[in-house]
This record gives sequence, C-alpha cells and structure tokens, in this order.
Amino acid sequence: MKRLKTFAAGAALSLALSATAAGVFAAEPLAAYLATFPIYVNGAELAPELPAVAIDGRTYLPLAAIGDALGASVRWNAEFSRVEALPDKGLGVSLGDYSPERNSSMTLLVYGDGFDGAEYQAYVIYKSTYTEYTGKVGEPIMINVSTAEAGREVPVFVTVGDVTLKTSFTPKAR
Repeated sequence: MKRLKTFAAGAALSLALSATAAGVFAAEPLAAYLATFPIYVNGAELAPELPAVAIDGRTYLPLAAIGDALGASVRWNAEFSRVEALPDKGLGVSLGDYSPERNSSMTLLVYGDGFDGAEYQAYVIYKSTYTEYTGKVGEPIMINVSTAEAGREVPVFVTVGDVTLKTSFTPKAR
C-alpha cells in the first residue's frame, strides 16, 4: 500500500511538472538578432564579451559590461537574491563629437550631482605621452586631439578628488 501511495504521489508530481513545462514552452518565441551596430558609453565604443541583442526594437546588453563602461560595480547580492549596480559616486564624463575639420579639438564635460564647481584633472594619453587639462565639474573644456592617432583608441582619465574615471575616443583621419 505504501508503494502505491508513493507511486501515485510521484505520478501526480510528474504530471503537474509536465503540465507546467508545456505551459511555459507553449509561449510564442521571441525573435532576437545580434546587434550589428556600434554601442557607445561615455563617448567610447563598448565591446562586451557577449554580444548585444536586439528584440522588438530594444537593445539588450550584459549588465556587467555596461557597469564596467560606466565605472559602476555590478554584483550579485545573495542575501537579497538580486543584482545590484553601484555607481562610482555619481560622476560621469562626456566627450563631444570629434571632427578633424574643427581644429582637431573636442569638448570634455565632467558632471555629477553635488560636485559642481569641484576642480578636476584630465589626462589624454597619446602613445607614451600625455596632455594634462584642468577644469571644473559642470563646465565644458576643449581638448586638443592629435590626428596622428587616427584609428587608435585614445584613453582619457579624469580625477576628481579621490575618484578616477576612464573613457576613450578614436580620432578619425582628415
């Protein structure tokens, strides 16, 4: 009798699970396409390990790749069973569009709530040399761009107090 009850319970559980699985797989499939367009974060092209996908006109990327590009830490919080993205003190860097026809320069803007007016240092690195700029958070400055670096990624580091942010750009040839 005990074997029959065990068998009946197992059969009922199997039936319930297969009915649930059938309901899950009966949903209409989504059409996802690999993103073939470039994705830029803070003026730098993002090249995540896993490709971005487009579904119904929306682009989906790995959260860790976005977090790294934005200077945020992304982590799994096991205690609350959730993903958390923590920004780096709310600072950001924006590089304006670069055009070699416009005197080989571009705009650099550092922004962040509660940091307006704070002084920062920006370092633009060309090969083994760098150019240092000083500005104030919330006020754009112009930086010179070497067209000799055309096609190469040029890193830009910005330091505000004890926070350092990194972005980059790639100059185009004239």
